[in-house]
Order: sequence, then structure tokens, then C-alpha cells
Amino acid sequence: ALPQAVSCTHTAVIGWSGSHMPSGSNGAYVQASADGTSGSWTTVGQWTNHPGASQAYIHLGEYSVSDVDSRLTSDLGVTLSGSNNAYKYWRVGGTGWTNGWMLIMEWFLACSVLV
Repeated sequence: ALPQAVSCTHTAVIGWSGSHMPSGSNGAYVQASADGTSGSWTTVGQWTNHPGASQAYIHLGEYSVSDVDSRLTSDLGVTLSGSNNAYKYWRVGGTGWTNGWMLIMEWFLACSVLV
């Protein structure tokens, strides 16, 4: 959990390629929750191909961490919905990988505190 609820507008994922990433239509997602309890999660982002990549994740070594961070709100980030809502709990997930192991190396969220 984060120390306080935040509103996030963009996300990016750097991960291992191949069968370690989600596949299929809208196979990758980000969910958020105010309290983190089962049944309280809202899907705020879904995608098939990550911006700047040909699959669900940016492949490890394809871009540097600093490149992704500086371009998160322009061309390398996935736009999230519900930017007027603040959540304390965030998670990234997916469906459709063939080996059962999701390998994420870096996960980015562009967030701010709503006042």
C-alpha cells in the first residue's frame, strides 16, 4: 500500500519477453483499490500492445529506465482512466501467458496527490 491515496494517469511496464508476458486482446492490465480488499479492485487500464513495443511489455533492454521515465506521459506510457479518483492500492497483472510466470523488471506509475 502507498502511504496515501494518489491519482495516476500513466503506466509503463518493462518485462521479460516471450511467454512471460500477457497475450491476447487487452491481456495486460492495471487495477486500483481504495482499501485493497477482494472485490474492490477497479480496472483503470488495459492494453494488448504496450506503446513503444510490439507485445504487452517493453522488453528488457529495449529502452533504458530513464528513457521510459522521461517519456512516460508522452509516447511510452499507457494512459489510465479515472484520473480524478485517488487510490491507495495499485497492482499490475495480465492473462494469457503460457508458462504461468509473469516477469516484470520495472513498473512505472505517473501519479499525484489530489488536493
